[in-house]
Amino acid sequence: MVSYLPNLRVLKLEYDTQLTETLAEKLAEKDLRIAELEEANRRLGKNFPEAA
Repeated sequence: MVSYLPNLRVLKLEYDTQLTETLAEKLAEKDLRIAELEEANRRLGKNFPEAA
């Protein structure tokens, strides 16, 4: 009888790795967006000190 358990472990590891990479990419995109928004907010504060 052939055991599929090792193959399933490999597939799960590949899936987990891909998921981790995808999540890391999404986090990096969010971090960049946050930095962009913080910079825009900083510039707005310089132009409109009463709004800061």
